Amino acid sequence: MYVEHAYFTDRACALAQDHLAARLSSTPSPALAARHLALALLCPTRPFVVYCRGAKKQPRAILNPRGLPMTLGDVSALGDHVSRFGPIHGLPRAGQDGLLARIFEWLADPEETPGGVLADVAEEACEGPSVDWARVEADLGAPIERWPRHLYNPIARVRPLQGPGDPDTLFSFDNPHYLDLVLRNHTHFGARAYEVWRGFHEIALDVPRASCAQLSRRGAEAEDEVEARCRVLRARLRDRVLRWASEAPEAWVAPIWPQLQRLRAAPDDPRTHALLDALIGALAGLTLEGIGVHFLQDNLAGGHLRTDRTAHGLGESRYDHDLDNALGVRMDQPTLDGPRRFVGFGDGALLGPPTANPSACHAQPMRPEEVTACLVRFQRVAMLTTTAASLAAWVLDADPQAPPSPLVRAALPIGPSTASGDLPTPPPPFGYESLLGVTALDLSGGGARVGPRLALLDAVGLWAGWMRSYQVTLLTSTAGDVEVSGAFRFHWRWAARFLVSGGFEVYGGGDEAGDFKLGSGPAVGLNFLPEGWTRAPLEIILDYRLPVRFFHGTRGWFASPFLEGHFLDIGVGLAFM
Repeated sequence: MYVEHAYFTDRACALAQDHLAARLSSTPSPALAARHLALALLCPTRPFVVYCRGAKKQPRAILNPRGLPMTLGDVSALGDHVSRFGPIHGLPRAGQDGLLARIFEWLADPEETPGGVLADVAEEACEGPSVDWARVEADLGAPIERWPRHLYNPIARVRPLQGPGDPDTLFSFDNPHYLDLVLRNHTHFGARAYEVWRGFHEIALDVPRASCAQLSRRGAEAEDEVEARCRVLRARLRDRVLRWASEAPEAWVAPIWPQLQRLRAAPDDPRTHALLDALIGALAGLTLEGIGVHFLQDNLAGGHLRTDRTAHGLGESRYDHDLDNALGVRMDQPTLDGPRRFVGFGDGALLGPPTANPSACHAQPMRPEEVTACLVRFQRVAMLTTTAASLAAWVLDADPQAPPSPLVRAALPIGPSTASGDLPTPPPPFGYESLLGVTALDLSGGGARVGPRLALLDAVGLWAGWMRSYQVTLLTSTAGDVEVSGAFRFHWRWAARFLVSGGFEVYGGGDEAGDFKLGSGPAVGLNFLPEGWTRAPLEIILDYRLPVRFFHGTRGWFASPFLEGHFLDIGVGLAFM
């Protein structure tokens, strides 16, 4: 969910900056200062509670003060929409222009604002249902505790209420590449999501050590072009940093006050140039870190933990993903301080309305609504602290002599989250949608009719021995007849993919003379789906219909002859199960 990724990443920025301020005050260093300033430029400038108001995002970052307020939260959320991250010279998997190029463009040109696909996608983030941001903020203040076993009992809870969801149809228009990525999103699931985060995190630790020339070079450019670009970036970064220092909370500014004073008073000092060069590298690294935490957050969502995205098609994966997100999955997250156990929901549940407002989560007995509220509260804390720990670990890597901080020890995962004790997701009931080409032969001697048929079929009962379908058919003849029919049928499954059907239809249309007609009648038939042998989603049908006309435009109601004919329908098409 775009808004969940964006919100928790931006909210984690504030927690990480609060946490890092104390470390910077005690052990200042240029490298730490540069990474702290990278957070300052990409993260919201000030702490916030309300993230969306009136379908508009409220937090803003100094990186692009004009136009759409893109922040590190957007960098994280765009992991579902953007597949290119560079260019970073010498890094083949990030060699093509991507998110980093856009960020440097916003920096280099004061008039440049986020636009195009990035703006189209980001503008939708706050346009869903309203969120009780004060309640979410209150939950984030809950302590990280090891809760009693009764909270993890799936029988003792209810489904969480859903908050804002992604407008997937709209996204597919805003970003035509969106569905391409959905079809190949195996990196967002299971242990693979954790491994992908580790990859981004490790590269994000390495990239700040690269020079500005390496990070801003595009192809075989001349050295003077590259150096000119770096001079522009240094000047723009200096302006942005000084503006941030005038707007940010004093607690975030005070630890690097000496560096800020030098930036203001001595722009040509070699130490100023060194800090700005280090900041260029830190921005590139933080961009990769921001993308990476998207996958770290996915590894905390129930629907991403057990779904084997590489083993199944999109339809089955979506079913598994959606059900685990809605019902929750018990999971263990390994950290340096030991495993954290919680129940992972997903896709809107983390920003949904509360099911209850329990005063404490250790009391017994608790109503199911209170149990769910406690579980969502804890997952919110886990999502926030895990993301903040990743950002803090990225900054603190610049000081390799320092021991791990309490936040990193308690919340940074040292392995993928694993499911611990929930039933597997049952397969969905058998059903399918089919689109057929039908030829209707009149056995009484009339002309043949041809056209398409759309059928929606689903199971009735536990064993799916009985099924029902709704069908719409359009038939035309060379003589000029046009007929549209709607049918309801029951199906008995004689074998796994062989159905005997019976039902009735209602039809209307015009005959060769242009007269309108209405009628209905019974139908019986056979449906055969040979996908188990052909490996193709085929359906073959053979139907007998006895249409009875009860109105004719010229002859009136129930005029003879009643029977339209004896029709044998033969159809072949695609059935999607």
